[in-house]
Amino acid sequence: MGWKGFTLIELLVVVLIIGILSAIALPRYLTAVQKAHASEAITTLRTIRDAQRLYFLEHGSYAANFQDLELSLPGSETASSTFSTKKFEYRIHYPSNVSVAHAEADDINNSAEIGSWYILSYFSKGTLDCVAPNGSAVPNKFCTLISGVSNPIPCPESGYSCYPL
Repeated sequence: MGWKGFTLIELLVVVLIIGILSAIALPRYLTAVQKAHASEAITTLRTIRDAQRLYFLEHGSYAANFQDLELSLPGSETASSTFSTKKFEYRIHYPSNVSVAHAEADDINNSAEIGSWYILSYFSKGTLDCVAPNGSAVPNKFCTLISGVSNPIPCPESGYSCYPL
């Protein structure tokens, strides 16, 4: 008697194995993609931070917009203190309280798997932080992953946790 194909049970077992592997691999893949996107924001914010330091040394204050920094940044400028790339919107915030003047990169495509998070650079401290809302487990876990810091520090803005990068 000749062999004619696979039995239904064999096919179901293969589909089940593929489903289990997909359930394990997909979240890890999405996190890896988000982590790669975050590296764009980190690199760009380091460039902005360094330009702000030079501007401060020259003028005694921080620049309130990107034109004053004379930077060639990727993406398109949407306002004097905002520009966008495919993945992020970058903004300079220069309030009257200079100690909290900062640039931030907001993830335009916040995925449901990761949630809301952003990268922040405080000019006076010269640091970069991954910022996540307090009580939001997934964004805080993501910030822990990209920063390597399990215990966040308090952010100047209440309701958020800062993970130094």
